[in-house]
Amino acid sequence: MWTPKAGLQGVFSLRELIVAEPGDLVDSMMAHSVVSVTPDTEQVDVARLAARYNLLAVPVVDADGRLLGFVTADDAIDAVIPTS
Repeated sequence: MWTPKAGLQGVFSLRELIVAEPGDLVDSMMAHSVVSVTPDTEQVDVARLAARYNLLAVPVVDADGRLLGFVTADDAIDAVIPTS
């Protein structure tokens, strides 16, 4: 029986999902080394991470590594370079 692990285990791109074979396991597509931030990370730091790693979104996790949500690169960059 499968037992879920606590915390964010990895990420994969939509492209990887689309080109995967029907029987491929998600684990085989995932990057297990995940760039993430916590809720108290400054927006400018999130923007820097998104730019450095060319991410479309940065996962936000709690102290136990549980996924709380995502900050999109657009939102992070808007915090640094306002568009108004």
